[in-house]
Amino acid sequence: MFNNDGVFYLRTFGKESRDEADIEADELNINKLIGLDNHTMCIFTFPDPYITCCFVTDNIVYINLFHNATLTHYHLIYDVDAKRMVG
Repeated sequence: MFNNDGVFYLRTFGKESRDEADIEADELNINKLIGLDNHTMCIFTFPDPYITCCFVTDNIVYINLFHNATLTHYHLIYDVDAKRMVG
């Protein structure tokens, strides 16, 4: 999970080596998925993340994030293999 210029991303990895193009092609743009703008900017030296995730199963990920422009928490469940939101 990371934020790049206000856009939240999920980047997965495994045991296989990938080049940069394969990595970027597999990244999930969460802003695009749930319709967020790019107004969340990280605060330098602020230790708490705006986005976290945890695996529920091998291919299901629970994602939660805070959109600070609207002071809103978002929570979703994403299927990494099917590449779709399931909850």
